[in-house]
Amino acid sequence: MSTTASKPRTYEPIAPQYQYADQNNNIDPMAIRYGGKAIIAPGRMEVGTPITLYISRVDDVENPVVSFTGVANGDRDTEINIDAEWFALFIGRTFSSRYSAVVDGEGVTSAVAELTVRHFKPEDLPAAKFQDVTQEHGGRWLDMRKFGGSAVINLCRYPLIHEGQGLWVLAMSNPADSDPSCFWVRNGDKVTEEEAKATHIVMHLSRDALNEFDDYGSVTLSTAVTFSHEEGEPPTDPELSLLPANAIELPASSENLRKGDPEEPPFEEFSDFENGWGGWEITPGTDPRDLKIVQDSAGIWYVLNYTYTNKSNGIVLSKGYSPLEVGRKYEFSGDFMRIGSVHSVPRLSVTVNGEPLIPPTDISNTTQWRSLKGEFTAKATFGVVEIVSHVASGAGNDYGMKGFKLKVV
Repeated sequence: MSTTASKPRTYEPIAPQYQYADQNNNIDPMAIRYGGKAIIAPGRMEVGTPITLYISRVDDVENPVVSFTGVANGDRDTEINIDAEWFALFIGRTFSSRYSAVVDGEGVTSAVAELTVRHFKPEDLPAAKFQDVTQEHGGRWLDMRKFGGSAVINLCRYPLIHEGQGLWVLAMSNPADSDPSCFWVRNGDKVTEEEAKATHIVMHLSRDALNEFDDYGSVTLSTAVTFSHEEGEPPTDPELSLLPANAIELPASSENLRKGDPEEPPFEEFSDFENGWGGWEITPGTDPRDLKIVQDSAGIWYVLNYTYTNKSNGIVLSKGYSPLEVGRKYEFSGDFMRIGSVHSVPRLSVTVNGEPLIPPTDISNTTQWRSLKGEFTAKATFGVVEIVSHVASGAGNDYGMKGFKLKVV
């Protein structure tokens, strides 16, 4: 009787385990908000064996979303760090994980683990809230008479925030109001790198929008995030919610609304240069012989930069403004015109505290003033506005500046 030797079964390492996973392979999102670890048992891997860990969607195991590498520790577990942003992709979802390595000269793939990142609890997430709320008459009021310009909205840093996530914030009136209103504060705009690092995201709702709501009515802020970075899908039931069906909702907040004009004039400073420099300073980057205040034939005062010294590239003028209100939105504007039509065309920009406000712009019109403006949100109580030249030439490159204004919007 002849016998045939059976082929040895290929070695299959056990599936990776995950830090913070419970016995049912569920992971609390708050536990991994700073990241977590995949834990790989030593098995038959020798010390120094390269390991590749894969994380995939459960319906597409063969096409990993991301992979990580590690090195076997011999008879000890191997731990591979996983950044929080990758866990965030699977909030409320299940992902699969496996790894590959070379064992006894043969490429092997582990068994697959399926893990679910649970949904957040409501108390784990912040609500977007109005900054200008006051406590009056036994209630909370967003009183438009107490502030100028737009209403400031703050959303505290939420767990697992990351650049590129979609953010929706909807301001809504009470459906029972006489004329229900709603306005998008953010409509799927991606979270920026700066916002992802900040303690809170600052947003604004204009006075014009607020004036569409009922006086003595209410304003509710509803917020949602696509942690998966996906685009928003149509709402499940627009009668109940306009937020995307695939977004995770954060708690809502609601305030009573009192309409009216500001009791105190909102911040506004205007420099017409008729009575001197108005607080504007010639910077060390400019030759003071190039700058002077002149009056044209129509009686308009302006600053003339006649760049004959060739010291014309860099900050031309600067002015410090105070007090600004942190979180409030401001607009800076000014008028510019080229003087003369030969040689170099002036190119100017505006910065606030060193950050771009108005991008470099050619000032080419010699017969009409060109108005430039930009908006910024105050990050400090003091702001320095700078007019910057981007042309280092005294041949041409002459221009006028007037009507500088900073105001709340």
